[in-house]
Amino acid sequence: MNHSPKRVGFLQALALAAYIGFFATNVFRVQEWIQAHGIAPHPIAGIMFFLLAFVISALISASVSRGSFWEYRAWSDKNGRGVAYY
Repeated sequence: MNHSPKRVGFLQALALAAYIGFFATNVFRVQEWIQAHGIAPHPIAGIMFFLLAFVISALISASVSRGSFWEYRAWSDKNGRGVAYY
């Protein structure tokens, strides 16, 4: 597929915004569910959930924002634009 760098950047930003919205909505729903059921999680569970969510979010964000770098580089080399700057 041939996409311009502007289009790729827009789609990456859109995907990242959608992921952030999805994650925030789900965290809010889990918080409401825990409060509604009177569950008192152990503090260690909260820390583990935070760290796990942080690592997974970092991986997803990196793959969304840097995932098509090689495609852009191939497009750049094919069209004679030299090395892809990021």
